[in-house]
Amino acid sequence: MELMERDTTDKRIDDLNAKVDRGFDRLEAELRAQRTELRSEMEGLREDMKAGFKRVDERFQRVDERFQRVDERFERVDERFAAMHRLMIQAAGLLVAALIGLIATQS
Repeated sequence: MELMERDTTDKRIDDLNAKVDRGFDRLEAELRAQRTELRSEMEGLREDMKAGFKRVDERFQRVDERFQRVDERFERVDERFAAMHRLMIQAAGLLVAALIGLIATQS
């Protein structure tokens, strides 16, 4: 009787071990599939991010080009102001010379 109970208990333990092993095998397969899916999604995300950063870089390049053109325009404006400044100084010098000449002829 005791031998029969031991055989039944051993069989039940063996069945339980087999069931646990199958459960772990299924769990490992699911985890492996999820890791594979996660890797592929991460690769897709990386590619999307690279493309997005490339677009941002291109936009920054266009902004840099616009700033370069604005800088060139400001340089031309500065040159105009410098020319106007020279002209005003020359005109002021001419007026002073004319006033000195007028005062000299009056005396």
